[in-house]
Formats: sequence, structure tokens, C-alpha cells
Amino acid sequence: MSQLWYIYKNGQQEGPCSWEELIRQGSSGALTPSDLVWSEGMDSWCRADQIRGLFDNTSSGALKGKGLLIAAVIFIAVVLLGGGAFVLNLLSPGDDEVAVEGEDESGEDESENATNTNTNTNTNTNTNTDTDTDTDTNNTNTTSLSISEQQSLAFGLFNEIAEMDRWELEEMEPLYIQIMDEAPDTEIAEEAYWYLSNMYMQAFSPPRYDDAIALLENYLERYPDSTYLDEKYTQFAQHGFPVVENRLLRLYDEVRDSEKAAELYLQLIPDPASAPDSQLDHLVSYGLSMEEVGSTEEAIAAYQTYLERKEEPPSFMVEMAEERLQALE
Repeated sequence: MSQLWYIYKNGQQEGPCSWEELIRQGSSGALTPSDLVWSEGMDSWCRADQIRGLFDNTSSGALKGKGLLIAAVIFIAVVLLGGGAFVLNLLSPGDDEVAVEGEDESGEDESENATNTNTNTNTNTNTNTDTDTDTDTNNTNTTSLSISEQQSLAFGLFNEIAEMDRWELEEMEPLYIQIMDEAPDTEIAEEAYWYLSNMYMQAFSPPRYDDAIALLENYLERYPDSTYLDEKYTQFAQHGFPVVENRLLRLYDEVRDSEKAAELYLQLIPDPASAPDSQLDHLVSYGLSMEEVGSTEEAIAAYQTYLERKEEPPSFMVEMAEERLQALE
């Protein structure tokens, strides 16, 4: 395909871009199945997963083991640069180079089909997985390891991941979880949440969206005040929303969980009328979520604010907001 493509996500139109760039965005997670795409000759915008060959290409090989790419880069660096002292310096808290060097894109963006995981958080290295139970990591950091021991353990586990074949998803999964549970005070543990959620969303077939949701909800409970992932993955920050919350909203949309979506929207935008300009692009989706849970007043306020304050909004978003307002008023 040689035609140019346009993308619409999070209230923002992007493009044009080539088919190859569209594939690249799909493989990195920057483009998700629920995002809208359009190209000349199409009657209207449609979901990205309705375009033949787009996610077919990304699901088979390029996406499997995206976290592996990051781990492999660290592994190679340590082999070349010579050992443990370098590793501990690399992973020390507060260092901008913390955790895993490599493509920032390798972590992003989606998942369903709960093959869930139950983990033990003892100081040994046993991690039990059970595909019939929910993903469960502790909400508090109870490891007895010192920070240096946690850093060493986390790197060692990433080392194991780096040595695996990219198809060994079931083997990688418990290692990521072990990092979260036994080295929770390291930034590499926060990144493990990001990589594993990305793996759930894109590397498994069918995607494990429910597992990704449980994982990221646990992240917010464990690290409620952390801004590390927002600073690390600025390319995924969307219009005033933190990256984890933004990903959760996409996941709630994938599984059609309107109640959780509405609850999270209310946390992020308590009052649509006073929403900052950086959040205006979210208001139509906000309004739709409010409608689905019966919060008509909030939905009306969101649509009205969008129409009054958004500068040069896409025409189809204006039509949608106006149509919903007419239906509600």
C-alpha cells in the first residue's frame, strides 16, 4: 500500500504517514486496535484493527518479546562494559539512566482473555502462575532485600529474559512478575509493569486485556505518587493524562468496561467545565462514558465544554458531540 494514512486517537488527528509507518506504530504500541485510521478512498474513519494486514503483521513476530529487546540491550552493554559494578551504577535509584536502556517505544500500548497470574512474594525466587486465577501482586512493598540486592536481582532476571527466545512468552511472564514482587523498590520494577502490560496487550493471541488491566490497576495502588513512567515514556503521554491512566482508559474501552472508565475519567477530570486545555481532547470520550453509566449532567457538561472551548476540532468529533447533546437535552 502506497497511499497516505491518517490516525485519530485521544481526540487528536495525526498524519499523514505511510503504510510502513502505520505498521511501525502498531508494533510499538503507539497505535492501538481501537484507534481510528483513514486513507483516501475510504468512506469514513474505522478502527485500526479493521484494516487487513495492519495488526496481522504486528501480532506474529515483531510484537512478541518487546520487553526482550530492552533487556537484551542491557545484557549486551554489561558484557561489553564489564560486570556487576557497572550494573549497580546503571540501576541505582534517581539516575536518569535507571533500569533498561533501549527503545522507549518497546513498552507500549494493549490486552484481554484472562490467563491470570498468582505470585508469591517470599524472599526466595519461587513464582507460581495459575491460568485460572487473577493476576495478583502485593499492593505494598514487603521485600526483605536491601535496595542493592533488589537491583542485582532485577538485573539478573532481565538477564534471564534476554537469553530467552522471543516466543517464550509464558517463560518471560513469571520473571517480570518476580521483578515486581521481589525488587519493588527499583525503577526497573516499574518498567516491568509497563513491559508486561504491553506483552499482555500485543504479544499474546488473543490479547490478555483483563490481565493488563489488573496489572496496571495494581501499579497505581503500589506506586500512587510515582512519575517515573511518565518521565520515561513521554511519547505515550496524551493530553494531560498520565501514561498508566491513559493506557487503562484504552483497555477499559477494549473490554467495554464503562463503569471503570467513568470512574477513572472522574478522577482525572472532576469537573469538565473547568478542565484545562490539555484535557479537552478527552471530553467527547468522557461524555460517552458518562452516558453509559447514566451520568447525564456530566456528559452534557463535557460535550458543551468541548464544543465551546476546543479550537479547530475535527468535524466528525463536532458532529458526534452535537448529536449526543441533542439526544440528551
